[in-house]
Amino acid sequence: MSLWRIIVKYNVPFEIPKGVISPIIRNATNYSELDFKTKDLKTIDELPVNYIRLDIIKWDPPEEVPYDLDRNIKNFKKYVENEEYWYAHEEIEAIWSNSKGGDREIIQNIILLLAAMVHYQMNKQESFKKLFSTSLNKLKEKGIIKSEIAYSYPLGREYVLSLVSYLDQYSRYEKYEENKAEN
Repeated sequence: MSLWRIIVKYNVPFEIPKGVISPIIRNATNYSELDFKTKDLKTIDELPVNYIRLDIIKWDPPEEVPYDLDRNIKNFKKYVENEEYWYAHEEIEAIWSNSKGGDREIIQNIILLLAAMVHYQMNKQESFKKLFSTSLNKLKEKGIIKSEIAYSYPLGREYVLSLVSYLDQYSRYEKYEENKAEN
């Protein structure tokens, strides 16, 4: 029997349907997202139909986001700008699993920052504060985020530009290293 992951995005209040497993609600500025697992796709018939997006993912085995640095960075930026921090987290994790040295620690702290934003969306304030503070301090310490940038939800333009700037620089360095190894 297959297990399915259903992600539904609503811009109006909704109720969690019967038959869902491990429901998670993430609230962004202009929408709420219901993420759950089910053994029976008939559960979809019980969903309120006023959704603005529905993703159905077969959940056995879970798929990993493929590593394609340029695509991962492009998707990361798009997801962060749309407050889809969970998806952004998946994209950056693909980069992290292929990184080395000091960059690996920086990318891990970007992952923690995104995890903090997911916790914020789920109204888990204590874990949000801890993750956000830890990751932000490390990213400031490494010079990735300027210390004068103030926190905002959603992540402000300055955060996004700082993170994307670092990832673009990381990408150029990785391509340089690949070319050097080939020659």
